[in-house]
Amino acid sequence: MARAALARWSIGFLVLLGCGASAQPVADLAAKMQAVKATLKSAYVSYRAEDGMTAAGLENLGASGSPTVVDTMKQWAMQGEDELLRTTNGPSTENIFTHGGRGRMVTQTQIEGSPTGRMGVWIPKDAFGISSPLDYGYRMNSGPWLADMVQAGVLGPKGQTTDERFGKLLLLQGKDGRGTTYRASLATEHGYIAVNIAEEFDDRRMAWTVDSVRTVNGFVLPEEAHYELVKITRKGSTPLEHRKQQLLEAQVNTLVPAELFVPPKLQPGATVKDEPRGISYEIGPNGEEIFRGYIGKTPQAGQSTGVMQWGWAFIASVMAALLLGVRLMVVRRRPGSTPPK
Repeated sequence: MARAALARWSIGFLVLLGCGASAQPVADLAAKMQAVKATLKSAYVSYRAEDGMTAAGLENLGASGSPTVVDTMKQWAMQGEDELLRTTNGPSTENIFTHGGRGRMVTQTQIEGSPTGRMGVWIPKDAFGISSPLDYGYRMNSGPWLADMVQAGVLGPKGQTTDERFGKLLLLQGKDGRGTTYRASLATEHGYIAVNIAEEFDDRRMAWTVDSVRTVNGFVLPEEAHYELVKITRKGSTPLEHRKQQLLEAQVNTLVPAELFVPPKLQPGATVKDEPRGISYEIGPNGEEIFRGYIGKTPQAGQSTGVMQWGWAFIASVMAALLLGVRLMVVRRRPGSTPPK
Protein backbone atom coordinates (compact mmCIF):
# COMPACT_ATOMS: atom_id res chain seq x y z
CA MET A 1 0.00 0.00 0.00
CA ALA A 2 2.51 2.59 1.12
CA ARG A 3 5.14 1.44 -1.33
CA ALA A 4 2.77 1.79 -4.26
CA ALA A 5 1.48 5.15 -3.02
CA LEU A 6 4.93 6.64 -2.62
CA ALA A 7 6.00 5.35 -6.02
CA ARG A 8 3.02 6.99 -7.64
CA TRP A 9 3.83 10.31 -6.00
CA SER A 10 7.47 10.24 -7.06
CA ILE A 11 8.04 13.39 -9.10
CA GLY A 12 10.52 11.47 -11.21
CA PHE A 13 7.66 9.47 -12.76
CA LEU A 14 5.55 12.51 -13.60
CA VAL A 15 5.47 14.40 -16.87
CA LEU A 16 3.63 17.56 -17.72
CA LEU A 17 0.56 17.29 -19.86
CA GLY A 18 0.86 19.69 -22.80
CA CYS A 19 -0.64 22.93 -21.55
CA GLY A 20 0.64 25.38 -24.10
CA ALA A 21 1.81 27.75 -21.36
CA SER A 22 5.12 29.53 -21.53
CA ALA A 23 7.75 28.87 -18.89
CA GLN A 24 7.64 32.31 -17.28
CA PRO A 25 3.93 32.36 -16.28
CA VAL A 26 4.34 28.85 -14.85
CA ALA A 27 7.42 29.94 -12.91
CA ASP A 28 5.55 32.99 -11.59
CA LEU A 29 2.60 30.82 -10.53
CA ALA A 30 4.90 28.33 -8.81
CA ALA A 31 6.59 31.18 -6.93
CA LYS A 32 3.25 32.53 -5.70
CA MET A 33 2.08 29.10 -4.57
CA GLN A 34 5.39 28.37 -2.85
CA ALA A 35 5.09 31.70 -1.03
CA VAL A 36 1.68 30.65 0.30
CA LYS A 37 3.07 27.28 1.38
CA ALA A 38 5.99 28.98 3.16
CA THR A 39 3.62 31.07 5.29
CA LEU A 40 2.28 27.96 7.04
CA LYS A 41 4.76 27.22 9.83
CA SER A 42 2.44 25.57 12.32
CA ALA A 43 -1.24 24.83 12.83
CA TYR A 44 -3.69 23.26 15.23
CA VAL A 45 -7.13 22.44 13.81
CA SER A 46 -10.16 20.64 15.18
CA TYR A 47 -12.92 19.52 12.87
CA ARG A 48 -15.86 17.18 12.56
CA ALA A 49 -15.62 14.50 9.89
CA GLU A 50 -18.23 12.22 8.37
CA ASP A 51 -16.76 9.23 6.53
CA GLY A 52 -19.03 6.96 4.56
CA MET A 53 -18.84 3.95 2.26
CA THR A 54 -21.58 2.75 -0.06
CA ALA A 55 -22.67 -0.84 -0.56
CA ALA A 56 -20.87 -0.73 -3.91
CA GLY A 57 -17.75 0.46 -2.11
CA LEU A 58 -17.88 -2.44 0.33
CA GLU A 59 -18.40 -4.86 -2.54
CA ASN A 60 -15.39 -3.34 -4.29
CA LEU A 61 -13.29 -4.34 -1.27
CA GLY A 62 -14.64 -7.87 -1.30
CA ALA A 63 -16.98 -7.22 1.64
CA SER A 64 -20.73 -7.05 1.94
CA GLY A 65 -23.17 -5.14 4.07
CA SER A 66 -25.19 -1.98 4.32
CA PRO A 67 -23.75 1.47 3.58
CA THR A 68 -21.75 2.81 6.51
CA VAL A 69 -21.26 6.32 7.89
CA VAL A 70 -18.80 7.08 10.69
CA ASP A 71 -19.05 10.43 12.47
CA THR A 72 -15.80 11.39 14.21
CA MET A 73 -14.04 14.32 15.84
CA LYS A 74 -10.53 15.00 14.59
CA GLN A 75 -7.60 17.16 15.62
CA TRP A 76 -4.73 17.84 13.27
CA ALA A 77 -1.53 19.58 14.27
CA MET A 78 1.64 20.39 12.36
CA GLN A 79 4.93 22.04 13.21
CA GLY A 80 7.36 22.22 10.32
CA GLU A 81 7.39 18.71 8.86
CA ASP A 82 5.99 16.95 11.94
CA GLU A 83 2.29 16.12 11.95
CA LEU A 84 -0.29 14.53 14.21
CA LEU A 85 -3.80 13.33 13.33
CA ARG A 86 -6.03 12.36 16.25
CA THR A 87 -9.40 10.72 15.59
CA THR A 88 -11.98 10.17 18.33
CA ASN A 89 -14.85 7.77 17.75
CA GLY A 90 -16.78 6.80 20.86
CA PRO A 91 -14.42 5.27 23.45
CA SER A 92 -11.53 4.86 21.01
CA THR A 93 -8.87 7.41 20.15
CA GLU A 94 -6.49 6.89 17.27
CA ASN A 95 -3.27 8.86 16.94
CA ILE A 96 -1.12 8.92 13.82
CA PHE A 97 2.33 10.48 14.05
CA THR A 98 4.77 11.35 11.30
CA HIS A 99 8.18 12.94 11.63
CA GLY A 100 10.16 14.78 9.00
CA GLY A 101 7.40 14.69 6.41
CA ARG A 102 8.61 11.52 4.69
CA GLY A 103 9.55 9.64 7.83
CA ARG A 104 8.00 6.43 9.13
CA MET A 105 4.55 6.68 10.69
CA VAL A 106 3.44 5.15 13.95
CA THR A 107 -0.25 4.48 14.49
CA GLN A 108 -1.44 4.07 18.06
CA THR A 109 -4.93 3.41 19.34
CA GLN A 110 -5.93 3.68 22.97
CA ILE A 111 -8.85 1.35 23.54
CA GLU A 112 -10.27 3.30 26.47
CA GLY A 113 -13.45 1.23 26.67
CA SER A 114 -11.78 -2.18 26.75
CA PRO A 115 -11.85 -4.17 30.00
CA THR A 116 -8.08 -3.96 30.40
CA GLY A 117 -7.55 -0.52 28.91
CA ARG A 118 -4.84 -1.94 26.67
CA MET A 119 -3.08 0.11 24.03
CA GLY A 120 -2.51 -1.23 20.55
CA VAL A 121 0.35 -0.03 18.39
CA TRP A 122 1.06 -0.48 14.70
CA ILE A 123 4.48 0.48 13.35
CA PRO A 124 4.26 0.33 9.53
CA LYS A 125 7.21 -0.68 7.43
CA ASP A 126 6.64 2.14 4.96
CA ALA A 127 5.46 5.72 5.22
CA PHE A 128 2.29 6.99 3.61
CA GLY A 129 0.50 10.33 3.54
CA ILE A 130 -1.36 11.59 6.58
CA SER A 131 -4.89 12.81 5.98
CA SER A 132 -5.44 16.44 7.00
CA PRO A 133 -7.48 19.55 6.19
CA LEU A 134 -4.75 20.39 3.67
CA ASP A 135 -6.15 17.63 1.42
CA TYR A 136 -8.85 20.16 0.61
CA GLY A 137 -7.00 22.96 -1.12
CA TYR A 138 -3.25 22.35 -0.94
CA ARG A 139 -2.20 18.70 -1.26
CA MET A 140 -2.88 16.01 -3.81
CA ASN A 141 -4.45 13.05 -2.00
CA SER A 142 -2.47 13.37 1.24
CA GLY A 143 0.68 13.51 -0.88
CA PRO A 144 2.70 16.34 -2.40
CA TRP A 145 1.74 19.98 -2.22
CA LEU A 146 0.18 21.34 -5.39
CA ALA A 147 2.81 24.09 -5.21
CA ASP A 148 5.54 21.45 -5.54
CA MET A 149 3.73 19.76 -8.43
CA VAL A 150 3.50 23.06 -10.32
CA GLN A 151 7.14 23.85 -9.60
CA ALA A 152 8.19 20.40 -10.82
CA GLY A 153 6.17 20.75 -14.03
CA VAL A 154 3.59 18.15 -13.07
CA LEU A 155 0.70 20.61 -13.18
CA GLY A 156 0.33 23.53 -15.52
CA PRO A 157 -2.24 26.24 -16.43
CA LYS A 158 -5.09 25.04 -18.61
CA GLY A 159 -7.41 28.04 -18.64
CA GLN A 160 -9.56 30.24 -16.42
CA THR A 161 -13.16 30.43 -15.25
CA THR A 162 -15.20 32.25 -12.62
CA ASP A 163 -17.18 31.01 -9.64
CA GLU A 164 -20.00 32.78 -7.77
CA ARG A 165 -18.46 32.03 -4.39
CA PHE A 166 -14.74 32.29 -5.07
CA GLY A 167 -14.42 34.58 -8.07
CA LYS A 168 -11.62 33.97 -10.57
CA LEU A 169 -10.39 30.38 -10.81
CA LEU A 170 -7.15 29.32 -12.49
CA LEU A 171 -7.48 25.82 -13.92
CA LEU A 172 -4.54 23.42 -13.68
CA GLN A 173 -4.10 20.02 -15.29
CA GLY A 174 -1.37 17.39 -15.56
CA LYS A 175 -0.79 13.73 -16.30
CA ASP A 176 1.82 11.24 -15.16
CA GLY A 177 3.60 8.46 -17.00
CA ARG A 178 1.18 5.86 -15.63
CA GLY A 179 -1.88 7.54 -17.07
CA THR A 180 -3.16 9.30 -13.96
CA THR A 181 -4.69 12.72 -14.63
CA TYR A 182 -4.63 15.52 -12.07
CA ARG A 183 -6.80 18.64 -12.03
CA ALA A 184 -7.11 21.62 -9.72
CA SER A 185 -8.94 24.97 -9.65
CA LEU A 186 -7.08 27.72 -7.80
CA ALA A 187 -9.06 30.55 -6.21
CA THR A 188 -6.55 33.32 -6.92
CA GLU A 189 -8.57 35.83 -4.85
CA HIS A 190 -8.52 33.55 -1.80
CA GLY A 191 -4.89 32.76 -1.16
CA TYR A 192 -4.52 30.36 -4.11
CA ILE A 193 -6.44 27.63 -2.32
CA ALA A 194 -7.60 24.90 -4.72
CA VAL A 195 -11.37 24.77 -4.33
CA ASN A 196 -11.51 21.71 -6.60
CA ILE A 197 -8.94 18.91 -6.79
CA ALA A 198 -9.36 15.70 -8.76
CA GLU A 199 -7.33 12.60 -9.50
CA GLU A 200 -8.44 10.19 -12.24
CA PHE A 201 -6.93 6.79 -13.05
CA ASP A 202 -8.28 3.65 -14.67
CA ASP A 203 -11.99 3.64 -13.81
CA ARG A 204 -11.67 5.67 -10.60
CA ARG A 205 -12.13 9.36 -9.92
CA MET A 206 -11.41 11.06 -6.59
CA ALA A 207 -12.56 14.62 -6.05
CA TRP A 208 -11.95 17.03 -3.17
CA THR A 209 -14.23 20.09 -3.13
CA VAL A 210 -14.08 23.16 -0.89
CA ASP A 211 -17.53 24.61 -0.20
CA SER A 212 -16.48 27.56 1.97
CA VAL A 213 -13.25 28.99 3.41
CA ARG A 214 -12.04 30.68 6.57
CA THR A 215 -8.96 32.89 6.78
CA VAL A 216 -6.98 32.37 9.97
CA ASN A 217 -4.00 34.60 10.64
CA GLY A 218 -3.61 35.27 6.92
CA PHE A 219 -3.84 31.62 5.79
CA VAL A 220 -6.95 30.36 3.97
CA LEU A 221 -8.34 27.10 5.35
CA PRO A 222 -11.24 24.97 4.08
CA GLU A 223 -14.18 25.58 6.41
CA GLU A 224 -16.65 23.20 4.79
CA ALA A 225 -15.53 20.58 2.29
CA HIS A 226 -16.43 17.20 0.89
CA TYR A 227 -14.81 14.28 -0.94
CA GLU A 228 -16.14 11.59 -3.25
CA LEU A 229 -14.65 8.48 -4.80
CA VAL A 230 -16.57 7.10 -7.78
CA LYS A 231 -16.20 4.22 -10.21
CA ILE A 232 -16.65 5.28 -13.82
CA THR A 233 -18.30 2.90 -16.29
CA ARG A 234 -19.92 3.20 -19.70
CA LYS A 235 -23.29 3.45 -17.98
CA GLY A 236 -22.21 6.33 -15.76
CA SER A 237 -20.58 6.65 -12.36
CA THR A 238 -21.09 4.68 -9.14
CA PRO A 239 -20.24 6.32 -5.78
CA LEU A 240 -17.95 4.17 -3.61
CA GLU A 241 -16.90 6.47 -0.78
CA HIS A 242 -17.78 9.93 0.48
CA ARG A 243 -16.61 12.31 3.19
CA LYS A 244 -17.53 15.66 4.68
CA GLN A 245 -15.63 17.89 7.04
CA GLN A 246 -16.62 20.94 9.07
CA LEU A 247 -13.93 23.16 10.54
CA LEU A 248 -14.50 23.95 14.22
CA GLU A 249 -11.48 25.71 15.71
CA ALA A 250 -8.20 26.65 14.07
CA GLN A 251 -4.93 28.27 15.04
CA VAL A 252 -2.28 29.10 12.47
CA ASN A 253 1.35 30.03 13.15
CA THR A 254 0.92 30.00 16.90
CA LEU A 255 2.97 27.97 19.37
CA VAL A 256 2.07 24.28 19.13
CA PRO A 257 3.22 22.18 22.12
CA ALA A 258 6.13 19.98 21.03
CA GLU A 259 4.85 17.07 23.15
CA LEU A 260 1.90 16.69 20.76
CA PHE A 261 4.22 15.12 18.21
CA VAL A 262 5.81 12.61 20.61
CA PRO A 263 4.06 9.21 20.79
CA PRO A 264 3.07 8.36 24.37
CA LYS A 265 5.18 5.90 26.31
CA LEU A 266 3.99 2.34 25.87
CA GLN A 267 2.37 1.07 29.02
CA PRO A 268 2.47 -2.53 30.32
CA GLY A 269 0.01 -4.67 28.42
CA ALA A 270 0.35 -2.72 25.16
CA THR A 271 0.36 -4.93 22.07
CA VAL A 272 2.71 -3.93 19.25
CA LYS A 273 2.85 -4.99 15.61
CA ASP A 274 6.32 -3.95 14.47
CA GLU A 275 6.53 -4.38 10.71
CA PRO A 276 10.15 -3.16 10.27
CA ARG A 277 11.30 -5.87 12.67
CA GLY A 278 8.73 -8.42 11.48
CA ILE A 279 7.50 -9.28 14.98
CA SER A 280 4.66 -8.67 17.39
CA TYR A 281 5.18 -8.30 21.10
CA GLU A 282 3.62 -7.17 24.35
CA ILE A 283 5.05 -4.61 26.76
CA GLY A 284 5.80 -6.33 30.05
CA PRO A 285 5.41 -5.03 33.63
CA ASN A 286 8.87 -3.43 33.61
CA GLY A 287 8.74 -2.09 30.06
CA GLU A 288 10.38 -5.18 28.53
CA GLU A 289 9.30 -6.65 25.20
CA ILE A 290 7.58 -10.02 25.46
CA PHE A 291 7.83 -11.76 22.12
CA ARG A 292 4.46 -12.95 20.77
CA GLY A 293 5.28 -14.11 17.27
CA TYR A 294 6.51 -13.29 13.83
CA ILE A 295 4.21 -11.24 11.66
CA GLY A 296 2.40 -13.48 9.20
CA LYS A 297 3.19 -16.68 11.09
CA THR A 298 1.14 -18.76 13.51
CA PRO A 299 2.10 -18.97 17.22
CA GLN A 300 4.64 -21.63 18.03
CA ALA A 301 4.09 -24.33 20.61
CA GLY A 302 4.19 -22.99 24.14
CA GLN A 303 3.45 -19.41 23.18
CA SER A 304 0.61 -17.55 24.84
CA THR A 305 -1.97 -16.69 22.20
CA GLY A 306 -4.39 -14.52 24.17
CA VAL A 307 -2.51 -11.28 23.75
CA MET A 308 -1.59 -12.14 20.20
CA GLN A 309 -5.21 -12.72 19.25
CA TRP A 310 -6.20 -9.42 20.84
CA GLY A 311 -3.34 -7.75 19.00
CA TRP A 312 -4.49 -8.98 15.61
CA ALA A 313 -8.03 -7.90 16.39
CA PHE A 314 -6.62 -4.48 17.13
CA ILE A 315 -4.70 -4.43 13.86
CA ALA A 316 -7.91 -5.29 12.01
CA SER A 317 -9.69 -2.39 13.70
CA VAL A 318 -6.84 -0.02 12.83
CA MET A 319 -6.92 -1.07 9.20
CA ALA A 320 -10.68 -0.55 9.12
CA ALA A 321 -10.21 2.93 10.54
CA LEU A 322 -7.54 3.68 7.98
CA LEU A 323 -9.86 2.59 5.18
CA LEU A 324 -12.62 4.93 6.31
CA GLY A 325 -11.01 7.73 8.23
CA VAL A 326 -7.56 8.22 6.83
CA ARG A 327 -7.14 7.14 3.22
CA LEU A 328 -8.78 4.46 1.08
CA MET A 329 -5.51 3.31 -0.40
CA VAL A 330 -6.73 -0.17 -1.39
CA VAL A 331 -9.00 1.07 -4.16
CA ARG A 332 -6.21 3.36 -5.37
CA ARG A 333 -3.83 0.41 -5.85
CA ARG A 334 -2.99 -0.04 -9.48
CA PRO A 335 -2.91 -3.46 -11.18
CA GLY A 336 0.29 -5.29 -10.33
CA SER A 337 1.14 -3.15 -7.31
CA THR A 338 1.97 -4.71 -3.96
CA PRO A 339 -0.96 -5.00 -1.51
CA PRO A 340 -0.44 -4.27 2.19
CA LYS A 341 1.18 -7.03 4.14
